[in-house]
Amino acid sequence: AQTKVKIMVGGIDKQIYLPAKLAEKLGYYKEQGLDVELFNSTSGSQAATALLAREVQGVVGFYDHTIDLQSKGKFITDVVQFGVAPGEVVLVKSAYADKLKDPANCKGQALGVTGLVIVYGLARGKPTLAKYAGIVALGGAAVYAGLLLSASLTSTEKVLRAGEQKYFCEVDCHVAYSVVDLTTAKTLGPPLNQRSAAGTFYVVKVKTWFDERTISSHRGYAPLSPNPRRVVVIDDQGRQYEPSDQGQAALEQAQGKSAPLTQTLRPGESYTTDLVFDLPAGIQNPRLLIHRCQQNPAASHRA
Repeated sequence: AQTKVKIMVGGIDKQIYLPAKLAEKLGYYKEQGLDVELFNSTSGSQAATALLAREVQGVVGFYDHTIDLQSKGKFITDVVQFGVAPGEVVLVKSAYADKLKDPANCKGQALGVTGLVIVYGLARGKPTLAKYAGIVALGGAAVYAGLLLSASLTSTEKVLRAGEQKYFCEVDCHVAYSVVDLTTAKTLGPPLNQRSAAGTFYVVKVKTWFDERTISSHRGYAPLSPNPRRVVVIDDQGRQYEPSDQGQAALEQAQGKSAPLTQTLRPGESYTTDLVFDLPAGIQNPRLLIHRCQQNPAASHRA
């Protein structure tokens, strides 16, 4: 009898994953005594989650998922690497098309990339390597660039309304963030020790929720410590503002500390975090951006 194997592909309709489907159609799996069933997912990260949940026995995706999961203590092995397969491109907004014609022009810009090769090429000052990294596929899935109430250079702009949730993958589950309240003030702190803002204090209340619907049946009720996040406010000129240390300290003196964004929680639990920004007068279209700590915006201002 043939061995039953379930494999999830991070986008089975993508050209870079053609070998997975082609091997099935040409009967190569059966020749090796395998009864392979292919499943489709929208990204390599979702496929990796299914693998960890033991819903499938294999995944076709970009190789950096293997590196990332091993760093988290998961024993995942890369067993097959695909060859060169055209189909990946570098996309920019039309407004930046004239400015970003060459990878060398991307210096200092925040980019969402399909893997590690293009990052290496840019970092090492090798624009040719970076230019062609997009069409060198060893499998592929876009790396998450978690954005909440933000604009991205490489995707359609979408600003979430208050209460709408942005999800981040935590390997075997998902954590959702949303803005649930916003207040402004010229001063913060107890009556005898108030701090005045250089512009205006914006106090943003962010809710963190461990969505129990996103976990596998194998995970159980174990607690989760969310990965660190970096939070900034971005205006319509692209300037970014860090939380105000003085404003945060003044608010905590008056109201006490709120839960940090890394506080442990169990499936279904949630908490709120108060973040204080000192934003200049006349700021236009401020939006909150939450992303992974390893992402480094090109320019930011300490509020």
